[in-house]
Amino acid sequence: MTRDESTDVKRLKTLVAEFVHERKWERFHNPKDLAGAISIEAAELLELFQWVSADEASRSLENPRKLKLVKEELADVIIYSLSLANAVGIDVTDAVMEKLKRNRAKYPKDRFLGVAVQEEDRLDQEGAVGEKGGTRRLAEPRRRSRSRG
Repeated sequence: MTRDESTDVKRLKTLVAEFVHERKWERFHNPKDLAGAISIEAAELLELFQWVSADEASRSLENPRKLKLVKEELADVIIYSLSLANAVGIDVTDAVMEKLKRNRAKYPKDRFLGVAVQEEDRLDQEGAVGEKGGTRRLAEPRRRSRSRG
């Protein structure tokens, strides 16, 4: 059994809050600075894969040292995210559940199965992915037949 299977979000939020409180860092944990810290840590995570292909990035995680670095940077992103949730009173479980619900409606699986799209991309009338933002197509979407006239 992994710790993910036995630890809940409340426990993680409490551990993060205790860590911050023990150091009297609450005054530094405002939304702007925490959002900035999340961004910085996410960039440090991304930096671990800079200048390599997606396949090379995946293979690099076979190296225990590299996997350890990824784990540390991901932990930083999660810790700052939980700290932001603590600072502004966000229920993380509700936020994730609500966002998944919105994403299910926004990206129905029958129209987006195997298709990667960027946030600003939208489906056109036939269900094809728009070209704005240089969308990558992982698979062709199903097209509805429709006469044009």
